[in-house]
Amino acid sequence: MQVPEALERLRRDKTPITFPAVARRADVSRTFLYDKDARKLMDAAVAQTA
Repeated sequence: MQVPEALERLRRDKTPITFPAVARRADVSRTFLYDKDARKLMDAAVAQTA
């Protein structure tokens, strides 16, 4: 599962969107989520839930 799909599933399940939760769901490292492209997705997703 990729990051966008992981974010969508977490939203659908009403699970808090956190770096560890997305990393587990997408099967990537938390370090990967701090990469430029993934970081943009994460920042947008966190802003929407705040």
